[in-house]
Amino acid sequence: MKWKKLKNGFMQENEAQPALFEIPNKKKEEEIEIYHDEGYEDNNIPFLHQFIAIPTRSKGVFHDALEMAREKYHGKNLSIRWSKIKKKTGVRNMIANEWLRLLSEAAYKGPFKYLKNRNPIVENFLGVKISSNFIKSLDDLSDSFYKNTNTPEERRRKKYESLMYMGIKGLTSFCFNPDYTDYSKAIITGLYTDGECGSIPIDSNRLINKLEQNSRNYVQIDTDKIEGVKKDKNKTAEVDFEELTDLVLGATRYLCDYEKRNEMKDKIVEPIREMYNKRERNKKGWETSGHYRTFSVSRCEIENGRLTFKKIPIIIQGEEAHGRSINQMHLNLS
Repeated sequence: MKWKKLKNGFMQENEAQPALFEIPNKKKEEEIEIYHDEGYEDNNIPFLHQFIAIPTRSKGVFHDALEMAREKYHGKNLSIRWSKIKKKTGVRNMIANEWLRLLSEAAYKGPFKYLKNRNPIVENFLGVKISSNFIKSLDDLSDSFYKNTNTPEERRRKKYESLMYMGIKGLTSFCFNPDYTDYSKAIITGLYTDGECGSIPIDSNRLINKLEQNSRNYVQIDTDKIEGVKKDKNKTAEVDFEELTDLVLGATRYLCDYEKRNEMKDKIVEPIREMYNKRERNKKGWETSGHYRTFSVSRCEIENGRLTFKKIPIIIQGEEAHGRSINQMHLNLS
């Protein structure tokens, strides 16, 4: 061994030695449920798939907080959907704003705070993730999607399934990648989407099989079905989370300037606007932000027979901000 003498009289090896104690691996597994909703193109509005991933450990607390917001504004049975946000729906609008604030805090890597019966409640971080995937038009998905399909219904099903599959894979790849996050594995224990069972344009078994065969090695599929959730007056956790997913879908599309702006909606979407805008406000310190890799807003494009996800600009009060994209993920569809 080669040694050198230090000023304090001690000797030190020149060559690096292994650590006496192994640093513990702090990465953790997370069981999640994924909630999904979609917006069909209309009047030049692009098709959008929206996803929210909620850890099972946080599900009860987050649902409790959403229900407390309903109670606070006396809107127990109201449907909190973007299409129902109007100037005259004051109670619904206040709940929508509160829900988006709670969502932003639930995604933040820090304490989660809310009021329950006027008492402040503080929980550990909830670990909620958000992903929005746009495509300019379903017509962009053409020849590669029409292979082995005989009817318009089957073509629509294939397009829908492909975008839903890409969205789920992108969400897990971006938000739970061990190379960039504190997670070692994401275990999907539940998949939910808007609509009644039987009316959803997907083959549940086919989509889940595709996810099982093609997901990254740190993603585990631990469910055998995709459940449809009917939005009704019985506000179960699943109903609230589906309504929240619908609300985020509309708010995100609104912030991307696909809907006429007005002061009332600007106020409602302020919490999620602030979250989306964080990366632009803090470019140098973004990787240390509490919202780093907790959300993505991406655009899907077709390039040489492959789907490519890229960052999409969000128009925020005349300025452009960008949500984090899914790292140029490609899937070959040919």
